Amino acid sequence: MMERELIVEIVREGIEKAKKFGTKSGIAIGRPQRTLPKDFEKYYIRWKQKEIKATEFAKLVGLSRATLYRYINEYENK
Repeated sequence: MMERELIVEIVREGIEKAKKFGTKSGIAIGRPQRTLPKDFEKYYIRWKQKEIKATEFAKLVGLSRATLYRYINEYENK
């Protein structure tokens, strides 16, 4: 039980330090931002103009269709 309390205390201190210094000090809070795959925008335009289908688009950028649609949704809502 004491181990858990120690871990909680260490995590709490780390979060306070991150908030105090911000991400510029190299400490980031949360999950890192996702980056779009290479050539995503090029193939997105072709997909939007119905030149290629979603399955082909997904293969070209190396994603599953479900992940591709997540990226598309994120890209369109920026």
